Amino acid sequence: MSKTVVKIGPTFPVISYLFSKLTKPFFVKAFSFLGFHQSSSRYAISQQKEFIRRINEGETLYLVGITIAGHDTGSSLIECSNTNGLKVIFNNHEERFSGKKNTHEFPVSSIKCITSYLEKNSIPKERIFDVFFSWDYSIHLSYGLKAVLEHFPLSILLFRPGAINGSVEPIEVFKALFRKSKALKVIGLDPKKTVITVNHHESHAYSAYALSPFSGKTSNKTLVTTIDGTGDTGSTSIFLTNDKGNLVNLYRNESTTDSLGMLYSMISSTQGGWPSLKSEGRYMGASAFGDTNRLTNPFYKELRSIIYLSSKGRVFLNRKLIRYHFAGIYWAYAPGLKKILGEPIKLKDMWNPDAVLDVEDVSHSIITQERVDKAAALQLIFEDALIHIVHYWLKKTKAEELVLTGGTALNCIGNMRLIDTLNEPLVINRLGLSRPVTVWVPPVPCDSGVSLGAPLSFAYNAGIQNSKNLLKTPYVCGEAYTERSILDAIEQDQIARPDTSIKIEKIGYLTDQDGCAVIAKIMAHCVGNNGVIAIHQGPSETGPRALGNRSILANPANPNALELINSKVKYREKIRPLAPIVQYEKAEAYFVFPKSSDLIDRSSYENMTIAVKAKEVTKQKLPACVHVDGTSRVQLLRKETNPLVYDFLSELEKLTGHPVSVNTSFNVGSPIVHSPAQAIKAFLKAKGMDGVIFVSVEGDVFAMYRKGARSKLKESIDRLSKKP
Repeated sequence: MSKTVVKIGPTFPVISYLFSKLTKPFFVKAFSFLGFHQSSSRYAISQQKEFIRRINEGETLYLVGITIAGHDTGSSLIECSNTNGLKVIFNNHEERFSGKKNTHEFPVSSIKCITSYLEKNSIPKERIFDVFFSWDYSIHLSYGLKAVLEHFPLSILLFRPGAINGSVEPIEVFKALFRKSKALKVIGLDPKKTVITVNHHESHAYSAYALSPFSGKTSNKTLVTTIDGTGDTGSTSIFLTNDKGNLVNLYRNESTTDSLGMLYSMISSTQGGWPSLKSEGRYMGASAFGDTNRLTNPFYKELRSIIYLSSKGRVFLNRKLIRYHFAGIYWAYAPGLKKILGEPIKLKDMWNPDAVLDVEDVSHSIITQERVDKAAALQLIFEDALIHIVHYWLKKTKAEELVLTGGTALNCIGNMRLIDTLNEPLVINRLGLSRPVTVWVPPVPCDSGVSLGAPLSFAYNAGIQNSKNLLKTPYVCGEAYTERSILDAIEQDQIARPDTSIKIEKIGYLTDQDGCAVIAKIMAHCVGNNGVIAIHQGPSETGPRALGNRSILANPANPNALELINSKVKYREKIRPLAPIVQYEKAEAYFVFPKSSDLIDRSSYENMTIAVKAKEVTKQKLPACVHVDGTSRVQLLRKETNPLVYDFLSELEKLTGHPVSVNTSFNVGSPIVHSPAQAIKAFLKAKGMDGVIFVSVEGDVFAMYRKGARSKLKESIDRLSKKP
């Protein structure tokens, strides 16, 4: 009799399910007593009615969303009125303030930013209608206990801190319990006030759908997929809009183990050698160097047995190959998986890019063909599963609009490959659709967007869906910095380092008649002569991608730009590509866009969440922004979104012939910088960077560069600036 090589599902499915079912009412009642009410509770429904009444009477109210525990804590503020509908004021990601990537810390700075805004604008605290948490903690424990009982007693090791990024760790629930009153106190509200807890995947779904061009329309059906590591009810959830423009949950897989996000995270970490949450993007980049042909990749055929694509769009993981349902990342591989991939890299041997103290001493692992072929195999398997899920639900619902969210929606290559299939006539016909499917991925599909989604869920279900002002720009993380705050940061640096090697000078005003044009010319002259500069202006971008307010800019026509930035500016792995930013009107000359994107004015490509194929002219003339597989994670830029960077692209076109720049995030071994002090710190580390352009909220523009060094930025200033 042959040995079983596939095992689908838990060892104790009935016991674990019944225990979860029986304990859930107890936890719901207990959390309700402690002031945590579910979004489907009587309290929440009565609050919706009161909210509608006050809005209809002409009040302007505010909703606060908070990710209070787990990774990527943060907060949001939404303005609601009958006249203007919904407007996002903030979507604050705590890591930007603290400088600690994927932080689990209490989001004190994120919340204080909201209270500061309310005080500055003389908005009384009474106008804050409700506070929302982006996880439903009342079912979080029963869901976690279900995962532990599925393979009891070995799976009790899942409670070990760090096993699965806090998804089933009781400590995160207890943090939420203790932090609730603290958060309310910081806001200035009664610490005993009730909060409304929203299902995590629903928070994801509304943060994506509400920002999409499909939101508020009832004429077409929109499908929303939330696929991540895990939420509080599963790792895959499917939603569909109803005739009221709200989302209805069609399916949730109720599993931590059968998770595409967890699979990608675990293998990218244990094979790539970076901690979870820092490994996935790097491994995706590495996959392009591998064999991406399913027929010839040496690992794909055997590794493909790690997933089982079942009926009704379901995906199961083979528990004969994995073991992270026992202990998470601490015991991830079964013997069969070790035979395919080799021994996993242990946590103690992983390189944490966010814990690097001296970037100049960074020594990256050698990239071998075997390692990148493994990455390519995993990427192909992920795409198989993603296409399987999406195709089934599109065929079942006949939806022709699709929103992708959850952490896996940051896989821009997978998004591109899925979109390609949804533009193929044979696939469209097989799914019973009348046209190609229009796909949207928001700027914040990951957990940095859920604090925004929780209050949006409430507003939408209350019937407030007028969202014409919801998110006009992606720059809603924190507030813009004043001239005084920029100069104070320089002074503090000079006090801390008396031998400072940097200089800052004012080079113009955006408020002048030709101020923007002069600054754009200086930036373009520097970049066009193969300089590398960073820009720091306005609030930060929301989400994990730099979109022109905290960006590093370079000449994509320079064949040495990629090597320079990876080795001398950001000190990162050679497998990491650079992204292009291009003027919206001229993008088609350089990149190939699917026909379906025209239906929403290509707005899907403004957030760097979907890759595209580069045209031959781009590969030949702008090699620095094309990855080894011929793709680019493009950002289309409209003038109204970011006038200064748009004008910079116009000036760059005069010098290079192309309105395209390299755009990579302004960070060096840290999250994207937020404050001027963080920007100075990053610049000091980045020896290959020529300077930083600071723009204050008042419109004053400063340039920072190194004293005594040959700076291309300084040369450009001397040549072009009109001295204030």
